[in-house]
Amino acid sequence: MNILSQLSNQCVRCGICLPYCPTYQQTLHEAESPRGRIALMKALAEQQLSPESSALVHLDHCLQCQACESVCPLQVEYGKLLHLSKAKWQSPSFSLGLTLLSQSMTVLNVIARVLYLYQQLGLQRILRPLLYFDSLKTLDHYLLPMTLNNLASHYPAKQTPVKGKVNLFIGCLSQWFDLETILSCILLYQYFGFDVFIPKQQRCCGALHYHHKQSFQAEKLAKHNQNIFDSTIPTVSINTGCTAYLAQTEQLTIHNSYDHILSLLKPLVNASELSFSALNATVMVHEPCSLRYQLKQATVVYDLLKFIPDLEINALPNNQYCCGGAGSYMLQYVEMSKQLRNDKIATILKLKPDYVVTTNIGCYLHLSAGLPVALASVMVSPLTLLAQQLISPTTEKF
Repeated sequence: MNILSQLSNQCVRCGICLPYCPTYQQTLHEAESPRGRIALMKALAEQQLSPESSALVHLDHCLQCQACESVCPLQVEYGKLLHLSKAKWQSPSFSLGLTLLSQSMTVLNVIARVLYLYQQLGLQRILRPLLYFDSLKTLDHYLLPMTLNNLASHYPAKQTPVKGKVNLFIGCLSQWFDLETILSCILLYQYFGFDVFIPKQQRCCGALHYHHKQSFQAEKLAKHNQNIFDSTIPTVSINTGCTAYLAQTEQLTIHNSYDHILSLLKPLVNASELSFSALNATVMVHEPCSLRYQLKQATVVYDLLKFIPDLEINALPNNQYCCGGAGSYMLQYVEMSKQLRNDKIATILKLKPDYVVTTNIGCYLHLSAGLPVALASVMVSPLTLLAQQLISPTTEKF
């Protein structure tokens, strides 16, 4: 019996996972559930279903959130089963996007500068109504206001004596679409007494390549990053999607910056070496699937925000469901992605929090693009709030 048959036979079709599957909840279609997809994978493994069968598109509709794994009483390895199964059939291509993300930071910087000029010259606003192809409309939808900043390769500690060093893995999009989170992370580490290093040659983590059956390219990117990050210094990632993938595949020793910062922050606050100013505001915590299901560290964000006095912290309702971002999913399966996002947006508009925090760039882009322009600024990283409220010995503010 092959490995696919073994893994698929673990499922006893009990259906406990059904209420936790976002696509099943939206469609009530058995093939759009973990149980239905496992049945398709079993048929594929046992050659009862052709690799060219149109029914296999249901596998590609999966968000790969792994919510089903978290409630499965038999601990069926659904994620592993799906990855092995998708390698056997031809899913829709996303090759151009993956090719672009595989490029060096030099190439990505050139592309970013072109897009930045496209926005600054007003061309995005002028051309948006003229876009004809749906794919271009979707890309434009997620082309949020960009920031250009030449990040330094070294940020020295602001406290003496220096207590340590960290490498910062920033991923392939954050420096242009979420620079604030990077700068917030740097500032916190500096006031913890850490030197921060950002290798200029780092590339994409490879998660999207891995999930699109380009394992060779994913491994190539991982090997490149392994070679440029100093393994004697802890490497932390600001995006939990990157962190979860790298931790799962063990291709680069990586730490979740939110968990790492929490471990450093507790003793500093307890010793009154650092403190935070009060913030009379409400914040709702969005829990990305990468943080909640894959890293299993959802409580970290709540624990971090508790250091800010007077801040009212609440979970975004229905955090158990994916927001629909899911890597490239929001670009490929636009309607389902928007359906899932609409539920989150409706809740945010109804409850009107001052801030909504998230820890993953994909979720940040997806949710921000769905909010009215006037409210887009409510989406922030928890690190941004911490840096904003930090009372440093020199009273420097973020």
